[in-house]
Amino acid sequence: MNNSFNIGVVYRATDSSNLNDEAMYKLIDKLYDKKVLVMGDFNFPELDWSDREKLDVSHPFVDCINSNFVEQYCNEPTRDKNYLDLVLCSDEIIQDLVVGEHFVTSDHQIIRFQVKCSWARIKSVKYDYFKADFSAIRKFAKSQKLFRSSSEDNVGNIEVMWTNIKTDLIRIRSDFIKLKAKNRERCKWATKKVRNKRKAKKAAWNVYKSSNRDPVLYKKISGQA
Repeated sequence: MNNSFNIGVVYRATDSSNLNDEAMYKLIDKLYDKKVLVMGDFNFPELDWSDREKLDVSHPFVDCINSNFVEQYCNEPTRDKNYLDLVLCSDEIIQDLVVGEHFVTSDHQIIRFQVKCSWARIKSVKYDYFKADFSAIRKFAKSQKLFRSSSEDNVGNIEVMWTNIKTDLIRIRSDFIKLKAKNRERCKWATKKVRNKRKAKKAAWNVYKSSNRDPVLYKKISGQA
């Protein structure tokens, strides 16, 4: 059973042409029979998602996602009173969606949500080719007549030639190339100072929301005070 998901991000410009819009609808149509999660700034301020019963179902975008049985999960404005940033999903895996603070200097707000799924983690092995002794490798390959015998003995049979060459390469890798040491460091830009700033920003936004959106607090948060 295939439980894989197609995940995509969309940005639709405010001055998007009908031609571009049609191309976006056709792209969504192609995902009709697939499991999808699509997020992004769709820039349809005319659509009010707060009351689905009053939503204009004749709108091309609404008609497109309804025809493909895709649900829209964001029910709060993400820029002033407009529902511009949306989360679309074909399965009921979106949980705890919350519209939070503004993203850095943007006037759009951050959307956070949980995805109910399991991940199959594939362990990858990385070899450190930069620290290999290529002089020793060349000497070994020459003494063992690697690659040359792989190609000369099987002229005309591409598949056999490639299989033999690949076998020789794997042999050299196993004998001469060491594994890379695991790097357990976080992203270099995400320093302790940056992480503390992000926490402080989120805490300040929560205080602003609990104050019934006091404009004085907003100016203080955004640095305008």
